[in-house]
Amino acid sequence: MATDPVEQVTVETFPAVGAAELLVEAKRLAELSPGPDLPYLSATIDLSPEGGSPNRRPGREVFDRMVAERIAEMSAHDPARLGLEATLGRAAAALDRLDPSSRGALVVCGGPDEVAETIPASLPLPNRLTLGPTPSLLDLVRLADDESSYAVVIADQRDAEILLVSAASPELQISVEANEFPRKQMQGEWSQRRYQMRADERIEAFARTLAQETRRLVESGRAAHVVIAADEPMRSTLKHESHQIVTNKLVGEVGVMLGAAPQSVVERTRPVVDAAERARESEAAKAVQDGAGPGGRSVTGAVETLTALQTGQVKTLVMNDDFQARGWADFALGSYGVGEPPAEHPAGGDAVDLRPVALEQELVRLALLTGAEIEIVRTTAPVGPDEATRDGGDGRTEAARLLDGLGGVGATLRFTLASDRSTAEM
Repeated sequence: MATDPVEQVTVETFPAVGAAELLVEAKRLAELSPGPDLPYLSATIDLSPEGGSPNRRPGREVFDRMVAERIAEMSAHDPARLGLEATLGRAAAALDRLDPSSRGALVVCGGPDEVAETIPASLPLPNRLTLGPTPSLLDLVRLADDESSYAVVIADQRDAEILLVSAASPELQISVEANEFPRKQMQGEWSQRRYQMRADERIEAFARTLAQETRRLVESGRAAHVVIAADEPMRSTLKHESHQIVTNKLVGEVGVMLGAAPQSVVERTRPVVDAAERARESEAAKAVQDGAGPGGRSVTGAVETLTALQTGQVKTLVMNDDFQARGWADFALGSYGVGEPPAEHPAGGDAVDLRPVALEQELVRLALLTGAEIEIVRTTAPVGPDEATRDGGDGRTEAARLLDGLGGVGATLRFTLASDRSTAEM
């Protein structure tokens, strides 16, 4: 049996906020108490530096302007305005202290508990501000979903690196160094065969270590995909030594040299992972379509999806990234509906407690609160010329068009209520 060739395993971390961390933060913000009378100000910000001036970030000025305009629209003695003014200073100070590598941020202020939250992101977020009874979390969740974490295994027969990429930025790098055992000795045919046998054993042992490290990342939920960058015979040996759970996450192979700068590895592998993300979105939309119908394992459209979320039935919320609709909520009673608030309370409460909401935001918040997975379907991903011509050239992805026909939103279910009915009567 060959001696274990691995001599050293080192781990380096990078100042990046991973997709999993973004979802944890989104869930925490979703759990904040609704504020029908003391609303939350939610702002997403593009913190990309301007041209050759890395310290100048126009988005920071845009944030100040958006806030000033919204505050000016409110009465000077409005309790909601006073609550926001009490928290904005803290949020702005936190914004100015963010790591320079941050390219975006979500700021949430106000609410019943006068929170001041600033969540950094490794990629830009759109400059947008909303004021509502709950935090607006869709943009943060969309970023986490669209830029899910993946592992890149870069290896030759002596050294290897496993780069964990999240939100399009390096998050973690595991470096594995090996010795040169066995040393080649020219002493006849038998020695040559023995040398080759030992060399093969060494490659297998080295690949086994890489496979184990990769498996840990996958099983911990830190890597949703795996990309391999290795030449033969290491590539085939690595695949052979990998557990099925890793093989199931393998989405492609690329040519990347050991020692390449982490950001260049990201740029080289993103197209492969983007294609895998689009395929996953198509599968999610198809699952919604195939399971629809009375007693089926999916629901379509805003009304059925909202109902299923309220009853905790949703396994995966699937929604186009441009879906928008009006809705209403009575947060005290936990009652929700689609459209404008009705004149009479559907649940027998006071109609004055029915507050208008952006339905797309509430769908995402309810999904976070009930532990549902969220699949935000990208609607305008690039497509090839042949596909654009065949499908009318509207620029929308296959998954988005499929979901358009189902009302722009749907969900797969954990369970149904009866053979002839998937959801409750709300």
